[in-house]
Amino acid sequence: MMDHRLAGRTNVLPAPNHLPFAMRGLSLELQASIIKHLGVHDIFHLQQTCKSLNTLIEGNVEVWKACLKRHCHVEGLFWSSFNGLTKASEYKNACTGIQRFKRLCRTAKLSQIGKRRHLPAKVSGNPADESDSTGDEGSYALKNPYPGINSAYLVPGGRFLVTVEQAWLLLWDLLPLGKVGEPVVLLREKLDCNKDVKILDVLPLDGGRLRLVLNEPLPDGFPPSYNVDQYASRNDTKMLALHRFEIRLPENGDYTVQKLGRLCIAYLGYDDSQVAQGEHSIAVDISGCLLFWGSNDSGEEYTFWASYEDVDRSSIFMHQGYLFLVTRSSLGAINLSKLPRNPVKGGIVDIQCSYRLRAPAKVEDVVTCEIDTELPEGDFGMGQILLPNPVPKAGTVKYDMELHHWGGEVAYKLYRMTFDFRPDAPAKSDLRLFGVLEDYDWCDDYISPRNRFECGGGDFGYIWEKTDGLQVVSVSIYGGDDKKFKPVEIGVPENESVEIEDSDVLFCPFSGRAVILWDRTLTEEKLIEIVDFL
Repeated sequence: MMDHRLAGRTNVLPAPNHLPFAMRGLSLELQASIIKHLGVHDIFHLQQTCKSLNTLIEGNVEVWKACLKRHCHVEGLFWSSFNGLTKASEYKNACTGIQRFKRLCRTAKLSQIGKRRHLPAKVSGNPADESDSTGDEGSYALKNPYPGINSAYLVPGGRFLVTVEQAWLLLWDLLPLGKVGEPVVLLREKLDCNKDVKILDVLPLDGGRLRLVLNEPLPDGFPPSYNVDQYASRNDTKMLALHRFEIRLPENGDYTVQKLGRLCIAYLGYDDSQVAQGEHSIAVDISGCLLFWGSNDSGEEYTFWASYEDVDRSSIFMHQGYLFLVTRSSLGAINLSKLPRNPVKGGIVDIQCSYRLRAPAKVEDVVTCEIDTELPEGDFGMGQILLPNPVPKAGTVKYDMELHHWGGEVAYKLYRMTFDFRPDAPAKSDLRLFGVLEDYDWCDDYISPRNRFECGGGDFGYIWEKTDGLQVVSVSIYGGDDKKFKPVEIGVPENESVEIEDSDVLFCPFSGRAVILWDRTLTEEKLIEIVDFL
């Protein structure tokens, strides 16, 4: 019978250090049921309080399975990443992966303990086998089985890898944490596009879903199936197509790929673009123009406008129904529900004359934060913006902003910002500076961090690379009392002709797994290396 002190209380648990006393007299089943609602740290503390609780917890499959499910929900990991686990030790191993990896970062040389793998050689008759190396394969010791891969995405949880190899979308199983073996192709989807298509953005969603945006350059113009008479082409017109897909990785059932739409864009200017995704829409910053592309019951819709003058914008993201434009001192917010919409006709949008357009909605400076008051006098500018991936649907958004000073010796500071948005009263939203990582050139010849990742308990980390000689890839973790934690090497290229780009280091600290796309400049191909540290 349940202790009367706990009767009638729902979703209310005693503090973990009081649990042993509060649980006296309860059946083992009720004790296990209570423990299932605790986090990993609390469960560890319980195990240390008495022998009977340690015995109850250690080999209990249901306790560790429930703990892992809670862990996945809190940290945004895909539960399907842990399909196939059956033993309590396996679930516990998955729950504790992040703690073990943090310890390794502080005590071990990761480059020496990492187990390195590559994608397996192609099977004869593989429908995705459409390419070979374009250069001198003898320049490198290892033959690349998939030289056509140009972009990839590591699904939260670290088990599944999405790659684009020319006109094929592939889903790989890299195997669960602690398992050893060759990666296996789970899905192959032929893309209706040319061989230069690559992943532009990925948005993880609830229910084991991924929303992908692919970028396909169209150097030869729009496909013949499009009505090109609806836009006025100029000699310097450039063209691209954006493709939207959804990959489903459910806990039970088949993994699937679904095409959601394609939009062809005619534009002028430079080619760099960035994307912010919502569940049913995307915003594209391309060649000085912001393009909104969504859908409703009647079909696809869009609107676009020119970039704003005198705005030092560096990045965009969607949050709580707004599109945000990040600047050095503020965030600009656009209410997406108030944007005028136009139906997409013939699958084409022409933004060649966007410089003539005014913004369809007022950009409000939600809040202004005077960030830098200590940089020495001289020229300084804003470097990269490191946004969380994904940006939270609600609640606090934390991001990093790099500022650098060019006068005399180069000085760097990485400003850690926190933003609490109030959609009911945007002007009362709170943008605050809550930390500064300054002068991180203490890492000798390391350059500024390339990617940021969250690693539980409020801790976070960065991916770094070296500037001189070999472009060695390293990782560092910050949190607690660690104010400056020197990067630890996780990957070394074959030789100095192999480089790395910002988006080509994929990392999941919860599984202790990294995927590196080494850019072989001599053969113009990327070699995928998988490194396991746990």
